[in-house]
Amino acid sequence: MHEFLEYPEKDLTVPAPAQLKQHKEKDLSAEGPRLNPLILDLASKGSSIWNKKAAKRFREEFLLLDILDCEDEDLIETIFLTHVDYLRKLYLKQTLDVAGKVEAAQRAKEKAKYARRKEVTLYLVVLILLNVF
Repeated sequence: MHEFLEYPEKDLTVPAPAQLKQHKEKDLSAEGPRLNPLILDLASKGSSIWNKKAAKRFREEFLLLDILDCEDEDLIETIFLTHVDYLRKLYLKQTLDVAGKVEAAQRAKEKAKYARRKEVTLYLVVLILLNVF
């Protein structure tokens, strides 16, 4: 359980959209949130149904550990959901890093293409000015 509070060493994972949809529709065959491995709905804004259910599971597990005197179930769930907000920020940053790399590569490709065209255009202008063409 303490691993949950550590900084994630690897990329955060989220449930598949179809899995979220099945869970939202209360499909009995749909697999819900798990704590081990931790899979949270980090793509959605706010406290999604998935994350609220994960908070309840976390609360149950936390109370079974009996490591603190805290018995306030709402407080435990609130703290869990606050941590989920933090993980969501990390997830979005992780996703943006990948998108940013793709975007930077695309920009570099377009810049190189522009430079080649500019060079060819200048070459043609020089040839026209010299009446070689």
